[in-house]
Amino acid sequence: MLLKALQIAAAKGHRRLVEFLIKEGASLERANYAGMTPFLHACREGHQDIVTLLANYGANAHSLSGLGVSAMALACAGRHLAVVRTLKSLNVAVDPKPSVRLHQIAPTPYMVAFFEMDIQICGFLKQQNAHIWHQIKRLDGLDVIRMGQLLRLPEILMRLNYTENTLQEPPKKIDIRIIIQSGNEQELTKLIKDGEVPNCLQYGLTPLMYAAVCGQLLCAEILLKVGKGGIVDAQENVLGMTALMFAVVAGESQMVQLLLRYLANPRILSTTKEPFSALDLAMYSEINRECMEQLCIHWLKKGGSKMTGIITRPREGSGSSQSALKNQQETPSTTSYRGAITPARLRKALESIGKI
Repeated sequence: MLLKALQIAAAKGHRRLVEFLIKEGASLERANYAGMTPFLHACREGHQDIVTLLANYGANAHSLSGLGVSAMALACAGRHLAVVRTLKSLNVAVDPKPSVRLHQIAPTPYMVAFFEMDIQICGFLKQQNAHIWHQIKRLDGLDVIRMGQLLRLPEILMRLNYTENTLQEPPKKIDIRIIIQSGNEQELTKLIKDGEVPNCLQYGLTPLMYAAVCGQLLCAEILLKVGKGGIVDAQENVLGMTALMFAVVAGESQMVQLLLRYLANPRILSTTKEPFSALDLAMYSEINRECMEQLCIHWLKKGGSKMTGIITRPREGSGSSQSALKNQQETPSTTSYRGAITPARLRKALESIGKI
């Protein structure tokens, strides 16, 4: 009965009753089913005078709850700065000590204060050299920055640092998109050696697609040579466009030629309601004549397609050649689609560049 009474008295902050129960022999270290001692109760509830009293009677200020939560963390949970300062004066650690069992899921005092959005306690703990980048391994390496992002906490907490004005975050990985856009071949090569080049980014876009859009020829060639940054014919998730299509739209003739050398398929169709190919897009782009020739030749070399039909040309000398050609121009193949490359449109494109 004395044990239960002392815990209640400590939690309620009844100083005279706490002192009376201690003198009557109540244990300072006995805990309830959750591992909470009278000292931990007082810390959680913010009773600074009770905390000091229990410590003076020999209570263990370094005790932990059943889940490994420290007295400092419990005080932070209640946003009791005065108790936090008192515990620090009692030499209670601001960071948890390594433990095989208890601290695998227990948050640090700083993480608790961060979660409670208590700027004052966060600042105090930072001044006491608290380890602000502690990760909970059993929770997939959860730290304060990830916690703040998940909970959408105020930006001020993400930048809190009372000694330097700016919170120095751990070094972040450089965004490969920025590297490609700036044409930094050395940094890109370093990422490849470190194995940090992803094959797919947001919305199914690949690093190779970024290189194609930005016209970064050397970056694209580096990616193609080592087979990194996504397969050459990969399609993004929105329109189903390939790197070749992006290069055509951007009017990057040299990029188109490079991709074709690495066997990019110009017959691949978009995933839109009315599909289109790279050659369809080329009709309206600013790629040069030589590039257009190579695109047409590669389109022919790839052979027929179920979606676009088989290219058929009337044999020379045939009496019906002109009528056959006229029929092709007027009546599209039953397997063709609106806006697609038909034999007639391909012939027209080739004629426009003087190939036929």
